[in-house]
Amino acid sequence: MAEESLPSRTQFPASAESQKPRLKKAPEFPILEKQNWLIHLHYIRKDYEACKAVIKEQLQETQGLCEYAIYVQDFFWENIKLPLKFIMKLLNLTRKIGRSVIT
Repeated sequence: MAEESLPSRTQFPASAESQKPRLKKAPEFPILEKQNWLIHLHYIRKDYEACKAVIKEQLQETQGLCEYAIYVQDFFWENIKLPLKFIMKLLNLTRKIGRSVIT
């Protein structure tokens, strides 16, 4: 039987790796969305005053760049109330029309 020879491994010099200059760490940027979890928690628990306070604080810290805080804020301010009132009126209207068609 012929003996099988194992392939020899190529060894690279370790000194070549250690001679490379180390790169500086990337600068750490502030996390703009760090309190999203807290905003969400207050909102789903219907603790709207605490939610508004966290939103206000977050928007001040980020100079208005926190996307989720702006999104939830729109639910509190007048941006969403008008379309909801319109939808409710349409639902009531369709219910009235549906009743008149049936009777």
